[in-house]
Amino acid sequence: MFRCAKPDCSKPLYRMNNETGETILNGRVAHIHPRRRGGPRWKDEMTAEDNRSADNLLLLCEEHAFEIDDT
Repeated sequence: MFRCAKPDCSKPLYRMNNETGETILNGRVAHIHPRRRGGPRWKDEMTAEDNRSADNLLLLCEEHAFEIDDT
């Protein structure tokens, strides 16, 4: 099963709704380096193409995705 990319987190990126049995998304895609200048971890030397690439993304559980984006 897919898990959060934060090394010390083992939360799944999908969870099951206990009432319906449906699979629910429990994760978000977060940028390692932000899409906008001035954001946290901004790199002036990063090209726009590199910024948009999959190498600049992490799959995180909702809790850690929001934590990363907020800080």
